[in-house]
Amino acid sequence: MWSWAVAHCISALPWKPNFLHVHDWHAAAIPAFLQVLEQECPPNLLTIHNLSIQGKWNPIDVGGWIDLDVAAEATLRPRDVHGDLNMMQLGIYTSDAVSTVSPTYAKEVLLPHFGEDLGADLQKIGVTGIVNGIGVEVF
Repeated sequence: MWSWAVAHCISALPWKPNFLHVHDWHAAAIPAFLQVLEQECPPNLLTIHNLSIQGKWNPIDVGGWIDLDVAAEATLRPRDVHGDLNMMQLGIYTSDAVSTVSPTYAKEVLLPHFGEDLGADLQKIGVTGIVNGIGVEVF
């Protein structure tokens, strides 16, 4: 799992990053896994590009993949509505801030139809929309 591997790499670096900016499900759980490894996590931001792809797995399977008793780790106890360990959900709860790729998408993901079963989680935490792209007048 990418997030688990990156958390191990960060903890082994001879220097520490000043900030983490994680994107979507494959990197969203890095702050959670740093907590599990009892490593200091720098200030961080989760940016959601596509909420429908969340990285959901059976917690027992995840524990086997990373050789960890997932149920014993408080940081990894949240489960989605299907009982899965959800990487995006972990990122929502362990990141310092959550953003989306536009102000419109930030509003949409809070709605039941577009929230992909995580809308309530995002409402609890809060989400900011930042326009994704460049200013064509400047660049």
